Amino acid sequence: MEKNFLNFNVNIGRKKPENIINTDAACPFCDRSQLTNIIDSQGDILLIENKYNVLEDSYQTVLIESRNCNMDIPDYPLHELQDILRFGIRNWLAMAS
Repeated sequence: MEKNFLNFNVNIGRKKPENIINTDAACPFCDRSQLTNIIDSQGDILLIENKYNVLEDSYQTVLIESRNCNMDIPDYPLHELQDILRFGIRNWLAMAS
């Protein structure tokens, strides 16, 4: 049986711009005009390619749930959470096929 392991490369994370690492800096996902490599969108939900992959030999993406940085999963109304999950699963299935 072949075993696959996730290889975490900490050196890649060191290449991130300071404004991404600094928690006092503006959110890098809020200025949507600066986002690149957008895979799919639905309303405020975006799926983009991760610019700073830290796992070797993998295709990493970022799912941006909302334009509101002050909300987290437990804060979303049920219908918005369902939309996010449907969007994520649809894209995951598309990438897996």
